[in-house]
Amino acid sequence: MMENQKETRLRFLEHAGTVEICSIWKGPNLGYDYFLEIKDIELDKEDNFQKTPIMHEAFYDAFDELHAKYPWHYFQLDLLDEDFSEYVAEKLLEKLNDPEEEWQDYQLESFEKILGLKLVQSEFATKTGFSEITVKTLAKDTEYFYQEFVESYAKEIGQKFKLESTVETWSTFRGESFTFTGTLEISSNAIILKNEDAEICHVLPVDKFQIAAKPATALIEKWHFSIPKNK
Repeated sequence: MMENQKETRLRFLEHAGTVEICSIWKGPNLGYDYFLEIKDIELDKEDNFQKTPIMHEAFYDAFDELHAKYPWHYFQLDLLDEDFSEYVAEKLLEKLNDPEEEWQDYQLESFEKILGLKLVQSEFATKTGFSEITVKTLAKDTEYFYQEFVESYAKEIGQKFKLESTVETWSTFRGESFTFTGTLEISSNAIILKNEDAEICHVLPVDKFQIAAKPATALIEKWHFSIPKNK
């Protein structure tokens, strides 16, 4: 390749023109410079227009400049060097999964065609940052163990058994159990349950309740790529 020979590495079509990332080979062991080239596009801001393009040592830096200046994800992808396909695909997924983006206006078919991938929207379980908490009331049970008397005196007075030991256990019963979604805190001898708005809903004594908690999850729709079977 000749020095200073320009190559187009990425091209977006927009109704008023094109936005491109081009490269120029600097020579052996020097690599490439990358820069934006805008052709006949109506710029929203005058300060976006520069007669002398900014040179970048990496494609990714040139793409960051494009990302900062233009809504590229709404444009039609027309050309992309395959060396940078994975990077552009990841950036597109970031935009698609941004809840503030209106992906319905994207020209997704052009991205699928050039990237050679299929865009798919699926439901995924994600942690909400809260817990699903089960609260059960504790009740103390006392079990008594007796031993049979063998002494003759005990038999004479009609006492057959004597208390050997007692065992206290704690058990739960469902009558006063409930579930709760939020967060829990332990403060001194109290369990504090807060709802999803961080409001205190319950303050419980630690020795009267059994608490079990697991991360709460919610189903959200996320975009991802799948590889067509004929690839």
